[in-house]
Amino acid sequence: MKVKQIVEAKFDSVYIGWRDVQFTDTAGNAINIEITDNQVLELAEVVNAKRDSILEARAEKENEVE
Repeated sequence: MKVKQIVEAKFDSVYIGWRDVQFTDTAGNAINIEITDNQVLELAEVVNAKRDSILEARAEKENEVE
């Protein structure tokens, strides 16, 4: 049997070390996740794709306002 746990937090900061990613919420709680170099590269691709999507949407919104 698998146990699934969902943790909700308000993002404050992130740190990527040699073997883990650490997220800290606004209350100072930390979430540490073990991660490999290849997983860091995969995470970077996902974050960059989201970043590009956000910037594209903002640029479209600015063009509509002008």
